[in-house]
Amino acid sequence: MVFTRANETLGANWSLHDLRHAAAHRMVDDSKLNLTDIQWVLGHAQITTTQIYTEPRDEDVIERMRAHYDAPARAVEPPKAPKAPTEGYRQLFWKDLEDHHPGINSLQLNQQTVTAWKERLQTIRHTRGRVGKPRMRLEPILLAVRAFYLDIAQWAAHEPARWGPWVAPSPVPSTATQIGKERKGQIARMHQRTRTLEPGRAVVLDTETTALYGRTVEIAVIDAVTGKKLLDTLVNPGDAEISDGSRWVHGITDEMVADLSEPGVSPPA
Repeated sequence: MVFTRANETLGANWSLHDLRHAAAHRMVDDSKLNLTDIQWVLGHAQITTTQIYTEPRDEDVIERMRAHYDAPARAVEPPKAPKAPTEGYRQLFWKDLEDHHPGINSLQLNQQTVTAWKERLQTIRHTRGRVGKPRMRLEPILLAVRAFYLDIAQWAAHEPARWGPWVAPSPVPSTATQIGKERKGQIARMHQRTRTLEPGRAVVLDTETTALYGRTVEIAVIDAVTGKKLLDTLVNPGDAEISDGSRWVHGITDEMVADLSEPGVSPPA
């Protein structure tokens, strides 16, 4: 038999079953084949049997690790200034600040700078010689800038070395009147979509965490129809500390949850 002679020549002890395993792994590695195709070729009754071959082999993991450590290390680049969400908002926020404060290189803005920026935002400016007109809607711009700052805080919680230097208090507080109206409008629209539901049949669950993928530190449950707050409580995250980026977002500190007797939901007040 050819297979027997090949084993004798190579000093190996392979079986036809070994060849079947090798063929299965090679088919799994082929991006042009999907798992159901391979199941059909191998004659497996259950797809879970075929999925066994998707588990990485020891030799494959070792080879990838060798390639990783043999590759030349990439130089660590200093963090670059993050860009605003869209070109339009970049012009209305960061470009405006650069025009009026040449050399600005930080998102940490003093109150005088913030006040002046908001005043300029009130008017749609045109080219020289043309009189600007009042801006009718500030909410989308303010919301985008606030979201920009909150995004950076969340990114910093996940990648502190890259985004940490750019974390700063948002120049648009959550208590801003117009943003409050916009939020109320969103809630009103949500109520409109769920108006056919009975109270208590659907809820909105909101949580805050110690980090981007961290442990829960606050739970809030709101009736989706009435808007009534059913639960709002702090949670003891155990030995997990609240990151600086997350603290910028939700304002919860380690001290606020440290007095809870044990990990879990704090008892109602």
